[in-house]
Amino acid sequence: MIKKLVALLLITLAFCGLPLSAAAAPPETLTRTQTFETSQESEDYDLSFENEIREDGGSYALESVEYEVLSQREITKQETLTHRVQFGNLPEREANAAETTSKIFDGESVMLKLKNVEYFPVANGERTAVVTSSVDYGAQTNAPTPERSRNVSYYDSATDTSVAVTIPLVSTGESGGWRWVQDVTIPITFKVYNARYYEFEGKLVPFNDEIPQVDGIKGDILNYLELDERYRIDSVRWVSEVYTVDGVEYRNAEATGSRWAADFTARYAGTVTLPGEERYNAIAYYETVREVPTGEVIKTIKAAAVYQLQPEQGTGQLSLVERIAMAAGVAIFAALIVNILFIIAKKRKQKNRKGDAHYVGS
Repeated sequence: MIKKLVALLLITLAFCGLPLSAAAAPPETLTRTQTFETSQESEDYDLSFENEIREDGGSYALESVEYEVLSQREITKQETLTHRVQFGNLPEREANAAETTSKIFDGESVMLKLKNVEYFPVANGERTAVVTSSVDYGAQTNAPTPERSRNVSYYDSATDTSVAVTIPLVSTGESGGWRWVQDVTIPITFKVYNARYYEFEGKLVPFNDEIPQVDGIKGDILNYLELDERYRIDSVRWVSEVYTVDGVEYRNAEATGSRWAADFTARYAGTVTLPGEERYNAIAYYETVREVPTGEVIKTIKAAAVYQLQPEQGTGQLSLVERIAMAAGVAIFAALIVNILFIIAKKRKQKNRKGDAHYVGS
């Protein structure tokens, strides 16, 4: 009888489907994670979590999603900065623009690189230029009388041509002041009068074989040469020995003198009309690119979806809670059966003892 009850208990446990090991039961919750980047402020993210999943023999429903910000960085964008430098009235298409230049943007000094230079032809009409010239007369005893105009050639570097022009006299003036200029040389020929004298134009000069003695006749010499007080004789020297011409003896001398003079310069000035020339204006363009903040941030977010185990419907299977409850009921039932069997066995033993005692007494 007892063996039959134990067999019945094992059949009941198998029918209930109670797992013999807790590892065979599916977990109560499952977690799925996703990591993504977004600039969205709200948590209304468009994620790919499924509402229901099946795993480990159980059905799970999405219960909640929690978010964790792992990191964040500022969003920047590229901004192009430009600057222009202008050049005007260039004779050629050559602005000589610097390869780099700096400029202040938003309180920051920024280095920009030359991108290109654009040239614009400028139409120029006739031009005029001032032409000057001068004539230096040097040291003059009398003020010179210069010409009233002068023909000169003017070189125009812009067109690489020479233009003939006549310019008038504008002034004549002295410079350096009046002074004695020692540049006068006067040849003098003396006649040998006798052993004691030389003669110059009726004036007797004491004989001196080393230096002519002309102190007393310097004025006579100047008058003879028609030179006035603006000239003077500073020294005289012999330049020959005595020689004879037609029976008359002569001797040559040379006087060195000075004249009262000043430097004079004549100045000319005028204008000349020149042909038009091609000129250029230019603009140098500079540029650079820098990263600037947009005011937005990109967050790296970890989303954790929690799924809750659901009871199976229409499959004949029980949930873990139901299985545990059934197992508990079966355990209590089994305990009652064991207890009953224990009581029955005890009573049977007591009855057998009484029978054995009755038999001995008879």
